[in-house]
Amino acid sequence: MKRFCGIMAGVATCVLLFGIFLQCLFSSSYSMAFFAEEFEKNGTVEATGIEKSDLMDIARVLVDYLRGEREDIVVRANVRGAAREIFNERETLHMIDVRLLYDLARNVRLIAFIAGVLMLAVALLLSGDNIHGVFGGIFFGTVAFLIVLGGFALYVALDFYNAFTAFHHLLFTNDLWLLDPRTDILIQMLPAGFFMDIALRIALSFLGIAVIAGGAGFLLWRRLREHWADA
Repeated sequence: MKRFCGIMAGVATCVLLFGIFLQCLFSSSYSMAFFAEEFEKNGTVEATGIEKSDLMDIARVLVDYLRGEREDIVVRANVRGAAREIFNERETLHMIDVRLLYDLARNVRLIAFIAGVLMLAVALLLSGDNIHGVFGGIFFGTVAFLIVLGGFALYVALDFYNAFTAFHHLLFTNDLWLLDPRTDILIQMLPAGFFMDIALRIALSFLGIAVIAGGAGFLLWRRLREHWADA
């Protein structure tokens, strides 16, 4: 039972960390400040021919759509001095696919938080005098999750473009994500550099949370183990 509680706590930690990772993804992709920084960094005004204020309005439309707060991405603005609808049919269809993934991810995040908390609670209730084993499970679960995530991050860092392509082939069953940077404003607004930066932002924000969780689990595990050893 002692080992079982530690393993359950480790699994619960991995599940919770996955939920936290998804939350970091949402927080980063919904950040209007991040969009503003990227538009400046990537020269998006020049690339699209759209004024900065209009770009921010378009970004807000995309964010609200991904949040589920609006039902379409229909928006008009001046592009190189001419008023037009911003997104064409291919871009619109692709964003429908992206929206479905976000909806799924929100459900997975909720399930991960509920399941993780319940498993951790059960592990604590069943641990009895072996509560230090639960905190050990939290620590080792965090380490295991970070090793897996670190391996994935290394793959992305070494070959971002192939990883980016593989990621899209895995998640999408069509080729609508293959947009033309000469004509499609969506890819002009969100080039590869945007996704590299958001991946780094997500990784760093998640790493900070994971290190705190793992560190707390390790300190409590060591302190309680010493306490029971002296008892």
